[in-house]
Amino acid sequence: MGAAHDEVEEPVQACGLNMGGELLEPVLENLRSYRDPHVVVIEAPPGYGKSTSVPLLAKELYERKLCSNFIHVLPLRAIVSDLYRNFYLKALTTGDDDVTRKARKALESIGLRAEDVAYQMCMDLLLREEVSGSCAASVRKSPAFDARAIVSTLDSFAYNLMRAPVVDSFRQVKRYAIVRARIFTSAVFFDEAHMILRYPDEENAGRILAFVKKMIEYTLSSRTPLVVMSATLGEWFRQKLASWSNQRVRMFTLGCEEGARNHRVVVEDRDFLERALMIEWRTELIRSESVASKAGELVDSGKRVLIVRDYIRDAVTNYRQLREKGIDAVLLHGQLTVGDRARATLRVEEHMESGGGFAVVATPVVEAGVNWDFDAAFRDATNTFSLVQVAGRVCRSRKRCECEGEIYVAKHEECNQNLVDFLDHAKRENARIDWRIPFDYSDGARAYGYERVINLQSGLEGLEELDEDVYEVLFFAFMLPSRVVSSLESVMNYSLLREPLAHFFVGGRDDLAGGELSEIIDRTATYSLSLAKRLRERLLGFAAVGVSEDKASSGEAIEVAYYDGDPPIDENSYARVSSYLLKKLVERGANPLFACYLADESAYDSGVGFRVR
Repeated sequence: MGAAHDEVEEPVQACGLNMGGELLEPVLENLRSYRDPHVVVIEAPPGYGKSTSVPLLAKELYERKLCSNFIHVLPLRAIVSDLYRNFYLKALTTGDDDVTRKARKALESIGLRAEDVAYQMCMDLLLREEVSGSCAASVRKSPAFDARAIVSTLDSFAYNLMRAPVVDSFRQVKRYAIVRARIFTSAVFFDEAHMILRYPDEENAGRILAFVKKMIEYTLSSRTPLVVMSATLGEWFRQKLASWSNQRVRMFTLGCEEGARNHRVVVEDRDFLERALMIEWRTELIRSESVASKAGELVDSGKRVLIVRDYIRDAVTNYRQLREKGIDAVLLHGQLTVGDRARATLRVEEHMESGGGFAVVATPVVEAGVNWDFDAAFRDATNTFSLVQVAGRVCRSRKRCECEGEIYVAKHEECNQNLVDFLDHAKRENARIDWRIPFDYSDGARAYGYERVINLQSGLEGLEELDEDVYEVLFFAFMLPSRVVSSLESVMNYSLLREPLAHFFVGGRDDLAGGELSEIIDRTATYSLSLAKRLRERLLGFAAVGVSEDKASSGEAIEVAYYDGDPPIDENSYARVSSYLLKKLVERGANPLFACYLADESAYDSGVGFRVR
C-alpha cells in the first residue's frame, strides 16, 4: 500500500495536520492570558505542524502587545532556507494551499508583507538564485535583525544576542545594543530544539546547553516571550527546561487523557490519533552490513527509502553499494559542496514528484525540517532523538492516511544497547512501536509510543553546561566595551557556540580569483575544522573572499585575500588567520563573506564528497 502513491480524483483528508492541530488552541489560550513571564514549550509529533503554526502564535503575541516583531530560530541552515523559501515567502506571495492561506491571513493581519520577512544565515548567496518567480524580489537578508519577521540560524541568533553582532563580525566596534534591542522587543520561537542533543558526547553539546540555559534566563528577566518547539524533547530535556526556568514553564503535549498537572498540559487530539492509527508500523532490527541489500529490495519493489547513517563513510559505502546494484540512489551529507548538495536535493524533489522506487542515503542533515515522504527508513541504533525524527519522514504526508511504514534499526559495535534491548523486548512481547504517537496504548494489541524510545538515549546523565561563565558576562553585563567582546571572542576562537566550521573551496588560486561569486560558493563545502587535518596533504592554500555590498546579489567577487604561509590547521591558528584575512578585506572596503581552504580537485569526488581516510 505504501509504495503505490496513486493519484485520486475525489478530495480526501491529508494525513499530515500541518497547522498545529488541537494542540494549538490551548497554546493560543495560554498566550491570550500571558502575564507572568514563562517559557512556552510545544511538544508534538513530527509533521504535526509546529513550525507552520508560528505565524498564528506570533499574531496572538503581537495583538497582545507583547512583541513588535518575531524571530523564528532553527539549528541548521538547510532548515532556515527551506522554511523561509517554501513557507514564509510562499505564504505571502504564491501559496494557495490551506496552510499557507492561514499563515498569510495571520501575517497580513499584523501588517506583514513579503518584504517584511527576512532570513539570517551565512553562506547564503545562492539562496537568492534558488528563489524564482514573484518570490524572488522579496528575498531579504537581515544580519542586524531589522526586519519584522526573521528566520535565523541558532548560531546567528546566539551571536546577535551575546553582543557579537553578525553585522559587525571582524570589525573593531560592536554595535550590539541596537541588535539586542530588536531581540528584546521580539517574540522568539526556538524550533527543532531537540537537535542540540544530536551528539551528546561532544563538547559542543555542553556549550549549546549553556547557551540555551542563559537564553531562557535572559528572556524571562527581560520579559521576552520564548516558545520552544520539538517533537522529541524527552524527560531529561524537559527537566532541564523546568530547572533552567526555575519552574516558570508551561509545557503542551499530546496524550490519551486531557488534563493539567504542575506545569504540563496534556491535550487529546482525536482527529490526529484517528489518522495516526491508520498507519501500520513494522519495526525490525537488522545488522549494519545488511542495510544496502535490504534497502535495494525495497526500492526494487517500488518503495521510497531513506537511509540515515551516523558517519559519512557509512553513508558513502551504502550509496556505492546501491549504485553498484543499479539502484537509483541520491547521496546527501555535510561534506558535499553547495552545488552538489543543491543538485542532489533537486533530484530528490523530482523523484518525489514522479513517484517510483528510489533511495536517499544521508547523514542526520535530513532528520528535521525536511518535508519528504518515504515508505521505509533505516537508522543506526544509536541516537534515539534522531531515530524518532527519521521515522517522522515515513508516511508523512499522504493524500490518504492508510500507509505501511517500515523502520529498520541497524545494530553494530557502537550501538545503544538500551535501544537494542528494548526493541528485542517489544518483539518478544509481540508489541509494535508506534513512531507517530508518543504514548503507549492498546487497540487489541499492545503498542509502545515513541516517547519510550526517546528516553532510552544514553550519554545525557553526565552532560554539563560548558563556558557558562563567559555566557554570563555576554548576556547580563550592563555594558561591555567592544574590545572586551572581541577579547572574549578571541578566547573562544571566534566560535561562541560550537566547534568552528570551516569552508573548503575545491580548486586553486586561479579558480578562486577568476570565478564569479555564485561559482565559488557552488564549489565550496562547509564542515567542521577537523576535515582540514584529514585533508592536510591536499590543501593548496588559505584565503578569504569578500564582495562589495552593491554587488553582493550580482554574483561578482571583487576581493580575495590570500594567506602566504601554510594553511592553518589547529583551532587557534585557524581563528587567528581567518580573523586577519577577513579584517584585511574590511580595510579594503569589501564586505567579508568567508575564509576558506583551497583543496586540490583530486581531493574531491563530484557528487560523493572529499576523499579522506
